[in-house]
Amino acid sequence: MRPKRSSRGQAAVEVLALLPALVLVTVICLAVALAAARWVSAVGQARSAARAAEVGAPPARAVSTPRLVAGALGPLPLPPVRAPAPP
Repeated sequence: MRPKRSSRGQAAVEVLALLPALVLVTVICLAVALAAARWVSAVGQARSAARAAEVGAPPARAVSTPRLVAGALGPLPLPPVRAPAPP
């Protein structure tokens, strides 16, 4: 008859085997969420600029807050320069 073995070692090995897959899934989910947030921001900026162009305002006035748009493949852009208010 064999002596009873503890299953603690087996559980640790199973967790270590699944850990890289869990990390990969987490990183992929974060990347998709970031891309979706930037897509929504870009769509909002385009809509805002189109609305400003329709009413005759300069497009620079349409976006008054810095947003994350062009940083998906490189460094984040500097905040946009605000146009002076009309007299």
